[in-house]
Amino acid sequence: MPPAGSRVYQAGSGATVYGGRFANALLDLVAAAPENSWVKANLNDFWTVWPPEDFRPCRDKVNPNPSTPSSVIRAWSSFAWDPAQSRLVLYGGGHANYDGNEVYVFDGKTRHWSLAYFPSDVELLDAATSEYATVDGPLHSPVSAHTYDNSEYLPKLGRFMTFGGGAAHRGGSYVVIDGAARRPSGPYTLDLANAGLGMVGGVTGSNVKRLSSANVNLQGADAWAVRDYYKDHPDPNGALPSMAGHISSGTAYAEENGHDVIYLTTYGGYYLHRIEFVDADYRNDLISVVGRPALDPMDPVATLAFDPVKRIVLSLGQQPLKVFWGWDVSGPPVASFGVVSAGLTGPGVAAWLAAFQSMHGIDYDAVNRRFVMWSEGGQLFSLTHAGGSLAGNWRIEELRPNSGTPGVDRPKTRAELEAETFGVYPKSDVGVNGKWKWASDLNAFVGLQHNYFGNVWIYKPGNWVAPSFIGIQNNLLPGPARPEALR
Repeated sequence: MPPAGSRVYQAGSGATVYGGRFANALLDLVAAAPENSWVKANLNDFWTVWPPEDFRPCRDKVNPNPSTPSSVIRAWSSFAWDPAQSRLVLYGGGHANYDGNEVYVFDGKTRHWSLAYFPSDVELLDAATSEYATVDGPLHSPVSAHTYDNSEYLPKLGRFMTFGGGAAHRGGSYVVIDGAARRPSGPYTLDLANAGLGMVGGVTGSNVKRLSSANVNLQGADAWAVRDYYKDHPDPNGALPSMAGHISSGTAYAEENGHDVIYLTTYGGYYLHRIEFVDADYRNDLISVVGRPALDPMDPVATLAFDPVKRIVLSLGQQPLKVFWGWDVSGPPVASFGVVSAGLTGPGVAAWLAAFQSMHGIDYDAVNRRFVMWSEGGQLFSLTHAGGSLAGNWRIEELRPNSGTPGVDRPKTRAELEAETFGVYPKSDVGVNGKWKWASDLNAFVGLQHNYFGNVWIYKPGNWVAPSFIGIQNNLLPGPARPEALR
């Protein structure tokens, strides 16, 4: 029997009824939607939960003119999906776009955006290098950063995680400044236990203080923690030096050995790293190089996805050099393989080549055992390997979900976004490469679009089955809910 309080949902075939993990409005919405369709999930707009202006950091304290948090979505950003709570976690900004390191949550149970933590104030450390830090310091909270495709949720640890990159205002990777010591940074994790309680993410009183907030000391959640690899993490495999540059980095999540595992490429994607998060002590993380570089450079804006069945880590490339890059991680570390357009087959090749250039989304469909790619708008494509060399025989098909009214029945194209008149800043995203995730609690994809509205789009694939309340794991097929044809 399903646990008390859970829903009962019908499988797409209509033949079998399964128990949902728990009752929530988002799963209700997905269950009611037609297969192979888009549905918009958010009931409020992203901009309505921004911190008040006097709580946003800015460089000029004398003549403050804080930039808008719209860059948290727009500027080379990504989100993480928490399958345990059916929620989207968002942090971003960075470089020359926005100073705020605040965190937002879209809660699938209520279908509403909220501000999880207020931003920290920032201070200039070195004018010559444009080195900024939060006022409580990098050991307590990160500055804002472009997150590319490296925001993930670690369900086993119960933490949001990001490697950042393109940090404000220097534009480089995170650094840890510890007294006189300055070193590269590992990823930051974030505890969301106190989200939505009006706290600042770092230490008490580290919030912005100017004008109406000048005498306000917000309670600190102490929610951020840096995994300070370059301080005292053992490195018997020599993996740390090649992992230091997180600009344009990409990540893919898996659960292996009962632990959270992240596959990571750093700038240029030359090496593929594997990090196994054993427990809360970062010194116990297992870090190794599992993919060696090829001679050709990869797309500098990596977008990763992982097939746990064939054990292939795949990245969208950048035409005309390569259309895909990837690694086979089923054995010892091997050089990356590259796929050119001649290695593509299937009825969707021409349409895909016309639509995809760079910085688009890709993730793995665990029910249909395929990669699915999103390029803004409502257009979607599936990608499967038909056997033989991984450098070729990749089949692309256009999925053709409902087209309908843009922004109502499907996401908007970049041109449609630019035609809007809302706000004074651009509405289009700088790519959607980090804004496309498989949600194992929904057996569906989640996409994010629109800098102001924060529209959360759900794509319900064909052959949909309700997620089981038993053994839900990211990137793994939920056993009791699988139709017989997919076993």
